Amino acid sequence: MKKNGVAYENPTTGMGFGFEPRGRISPFFECANAAGAHSYKRHLNSYMAWSYGTGAEEHYRALHEAATLADVHSLHVIQVQGPDALVFVDHLVTRNVLKMKVGRSSYVFVCDEDGWILADPVMLILDEQTVWMTVGTVALELWVRGAAAFSDHDVRVQAVPAPSVQVAGPKACEILRQLTAAPLSDMKPFQCMRATLAGLEVVVSTTGYSGERSFEIYLVGAEPYPRGRHLGNQLWGAIRDAGRPHGLLEGPVQYERAREGGMITISHTEGDRINALEFWRGSVVDFDKGDFIGRKALERIRDAGGPPRKMVGLVATEPNIRIETGEWDMPIYDGERMIGSTRHCSWSRHLQRGIAIALIDRAEAVVGRICTLPHATGVADMEVVELPFVRSKNDAKETSAQSVS
Repeated sequence: MKKNGVAYENPTTGMGFGFEPRGRISPFFECANAAGAHSYKRHLNSYMAWSYGTGAEEHYRALHEAATLADVHSLHVIQVQGPDALVFVDHLVTRNVLKMKVGRSSYVFVCDEDGWILADPVMLILDEQTVWMTVGTVALELWVRGAAAFSDHDVRVQAVPAPSVQVAGPKACEILRQLTAAPLSDMKPFQCMRATLAGLEVVVSTTGYSGERSFEIYLVGAEPYPRGRHLGNQLWGAIRDAGRPHGLLEGPVQYERAREGGMITISHTEGDRINALEFWRGSVVDFDKGDFIGRKALERIRDAGGPPRKMVGLVATEPNIRIETGEWDMPIYDGERMIGSTRHCSWSRHLQRGIAIALIDRAEAVVGRICTLPHATGVADMEVVELPFVRSKNDAKETSAQSVS
């Protein structure tokens, strides 16, 4: 289009995509749209590509055999910076931050004073005075700002523009090494570093929500569409072009694989009321560290015998029962008695069965017991199993990384 001798591009608008007038649009939106993204869901005021033209089976195969490229820009980045950054964040979360080295990334809980989980961000320690907390389902920034304002710690809290993409799969490192001189091959699970990739300033993390070998690439300084789109297009295009000869497939985040690995997102804004001690992985709460928000309440619950519920896995006893992703909690029964509810349901391609992550009464959380789950298309018998359903290479490495960091 032209006006007064100036040529303008046609803008990409929400028309045709079902977008509301307000919402954060990814700087990678045009690239994802060109790759076939056609369905979007809203995550913390951001529109995430949920479905692509290619099928779920093809994306799952690419994740295991080659590599995938996904837009995960809804991970808002909260930066805590200052001389007391590590001490302040250690008081904010349930894990021992002061034992961790610079360059560590970790899954952490932020709790309220009663021990309920407010959010479960990924924390990145970039240097001794800079910590990032990335979260995609809750406006955690307000809580962190409030905690800082009423503390004596010398820190500054702010949201920073650093939208991210995930490159995952066995060929992910080989693809990215073509675009950077950073020692990506030396990165172990749950590490992070600053780098230059495709000529752009980035932060690289190996947290791996997919459960596979993966890299989260945070594009520093890229604002939401339209201001950040040129940087977004440059990064996405460089990774896409480098990955094509290796079979890289552009697509959505592999939430199905995350469910197989026992990974969920927890936030009070989604109606969750989950106590930090109910989570299936006990290492997320460290009572050997100093004081933290919610500690006294969690100690009382621990000393009273533990929380009344436990997070477990449920696997359909019959292979032909297909349980798709649930949009809300579904009740779980022992006969006519409700004993818990699901958190996330999915079809597991690895197990070829329906699976669910659930919170059930502690007395009923016995591995091997059978319970009943009414779902969208029928009623299924489900067996209680330990999480994760499918172990990834990162499971054992997180424990070792925690001990040495």
